[in-house]
Amino acid sequence: MVEAKGNKNKMYKHKKILLLAITIFLVCLGIGVGLLANKDKKYLALITDDGKKIESWYSEKDDIFYFFLPSYIDMENVSFDLSRQDTVTINGKSYTSTDRLGDISRNETLKIQYDNSEKNQTIRFVKSSNLATIYIDTTTDVANTILKRKGKKEVVRITVIDENGNLNCISTDATVKSRGNSTWYHSKKPLGINFNDKQSLLGMRAGSKWVLLADFLDKSAIRNKLVMDVAKESGLENTPDNEWVDLYLNGDYYGLYLLCQAPETWYEWCDQDTDGLYCLKTQTFGRYKDTSTPIVLPNKTIIDVCYPKEITWVQRDEITEYIKYIDENIRNNDSFDFSTYFDLESWAKKYLVDEIFENYDSGVIGSYFYVKTDNKLYGGPIWDYDNCIGNESGLTGGAINPQILYANKKYRSEDAEILWYSNLYDNLEYLTVVKEEYKEVFLPIIERYLDKEIDEYIEEISNSKQCNDIRWGVTVQNAEVEYLKRYLQQRIEFLSDVWVNGSEYVAIKYYEIDSDAEYKWVYLKRGEAVTDSYNYYKWFEKIENLYLEGTDELFDLEKPVTQDVTLCYKSSRTDGKIKVLIEKYVPDKKLLVCLASILLLPILLFLLTRKKIQRI
Repeated sequence: MVEAKGNKNKMYKHKKILLLAITIFLVCLGIGVGLLANKDKKYLALITDDGKKIESWYSEKDDIFYFFLPSYIDMENVSFDLSRQDTVTINGKSYTSTDRLGDISRNETLKIQYDNSEKNQTIRFVKSSNLATIYIDTTTDVANTILKRKGKKEVVRITVIDENGNLNCISTDATVKSRGNSTWYHSKKPLGINFNDKQSLLGMRAGSKWVLLADFLDKSAIRNKLVMDVAKESGLENTPDNEWVDLYLNGDYYGLYLLCQAPETWYEWCDQDTDGLYCLKTQTFGRYKDTSTPIVLPNKTIIDVCYPKEITWVQRDEITEYIKYIDENIRNNDSFDFSTYFDLESWAKKYLVDEIFENYDSGVIGSYFYVKTDNKLYGGPIWDYDNCIGNESGLTGGAINPQILYANKKYRSEDAEILWYSNLYDNLEYLTVVKEEYKEVFLPIIERYLDKEIDEYIEEISNSKQCNDIRWGVTVQNAEVEYLKRYLQQRIEFLSDVWVNGSEYVAIKYYEIDSDAEYKWVYLKRGEAVTDSYNYYKWFEKIENLYLEGTDELFDLEKPVTQDVTLCYKSSRTDGKIKVLIEKYVPDKKLLVCLASILLLPILLFLLTRKKIQRI
C-alpha cells in the first residue's frame, strides 16, 4: 500500500515536470513564431537624391508597408536602399539600387518581391505637400532613448528643408528631448529642441528653444495653430511663431507636427531687455516637483519662475514678495488699483483667447505672464491649445458647452483655482477693455477664419494629414473640422449676445458630491427655466436628487432662474467609475486573449493529468 502510494507520488512528480516542460515549450514556440513572423517581414528603405534615408513603416491593420514621402521629394528623386540584396521586383519589373522610381505610381497598392523569395509583400507610396520637412538624426536609437523617457536628451543633427526643397537649416549643435505632461503619455510624443545659439527656422524669429507639438489628441490637427494665429493677429505680444512640418526621426516618419517657438524663451525672439525681467507661469500643486522656482500662494496655487533661469536669493525674494502682494490685494482689497499693477490690454487679450476658444487649462496650467521694469504684470505668451474648442478627444474639464463663460470662473474644481481672471472680470475698467477688444478686434478675425481661413488650413495640410492619419491610426477627419467650426460659431454667437448685445445670463453650477469631478456650468437667460432649453433639460433630467447647495431643497427644473445658483447631487450609479477603472487598467483585447490562452492551457493540462493520476 505504501509502495503504491510512493509510486503515485513519483508519477505525479513526473507529470508535473512534464507539464512544466510542455508549458515552457509552448511559450517558447509562441515567441519563436512571433520572431519568425517579424523576420519574414522585410523592411525596406528609400534613399533620396539629397542623401536622406526614409524607412518603410508596416501597418498591421492593412498588412501594407508604407513609404511616406516629404513634400519636396517626388518618385523620380528616390531609389531603393538595397544594401542587403541586388534587386527587388515590383509588378514584374526589377529595380536595382541605382534605379529611380519615377515610373511607380503613388497611392496605389503594389506587390514587391525580393531576391530568391517567392513571397510577395504589399507596399504603397504616399506623399505630403505644401509643408517643410525636419530630419532629426540621433547618435542612438530614438525609440530606446528620447521616446522612452521623458526629459531624456540626445545630441542630434537637425536638417530643415522647406516645401520646395531649399535647405533652411542644418545644425549639429543641438539636443532633442521628449516633453509634455499629459501629452507625453501618448504614442506620438511632443519634442523639444535646444540649439546652442539662436536659430531662425522657416523664416520665424530666431530662438534657442523650439517645440514640436504632436497634437495627438486633436483630430483636426489645427487647434493650436488656429489659436496662436488669431492671438498674433489680435496684437497679443510675444505669441509664438509657428509652422506645420513633417517630421522624420532617424529616417522613420513620425507625422505632422507644429513647430513653435518655446514660450518660456519669448524674450529671445522679441529682443526684450532682460534687465529686471521675470517670466512666470501657473502650475498645479500635483506638478510641484516639475517647477524650478515655485511661489506657493495661500490657496495652494503654484507660480513657477521661468526666468531668470539662474535666479539669485535676492531676485527670488523680490518676485515672491511682489506676486504675493498682488495676490493678496486683488482678492481682499476692494480699492485695489488694477491698472497700476496690470497691463489691462494684454490681460484682456490673453483672457479673450482663453475664453473664446474655451481652453481647458485656462489660468490653471501653463498660463504665462511676465513682469518688466515698470513693475506691471503683462499677460502672455499663450500656450497649449489642443484641448479647446470642444475637443472631446482630449481633457475637457467641463468645457464641452459653447454657451458658457468658462475662463472667468474662480474655480474649475475644488483643487484647481483659475488665477485672477475672475477678480479682473469683476473690475469695470478691465471688463470694458474686454468688451471693446472682443467687438473691435477678435470678432472680425474669428468670423473671417470661420468663413475662409480654416478651410485654407485644411487644404494646406490635407496630404500631410492623410499620411499622419495612416501612421497614427486616425479615422476622424472632415467630421472633426466641421464640428470645430460649428462649435466656434455657436461660441461667438453666445459671447456676442453677452458682450455686444448686453443680454443678461445667469449661471447654474452643478457638481457631484463626494466626487473629484470638475464643476460644470450652464447659462440661461435671466428669467428662463431649464425646461426652456431642450439641450440643458436633457442633461438635468437624467440626474436624480438635484439639490440647491447647502440645503435639502430639490431644484425645480420648471422654475425660472433669476440669479446664479449652485446645485449638487449624489449619484447612486457606479457604472461610470467602474468603466473608467476598466479602461484604465484592463489591457488591450488581443493581449488579454493571448494571456488567457497562456494561462488556461497549463490549467487544462493540470486538470487532465490530475484525473489520470486519480485513476491509477
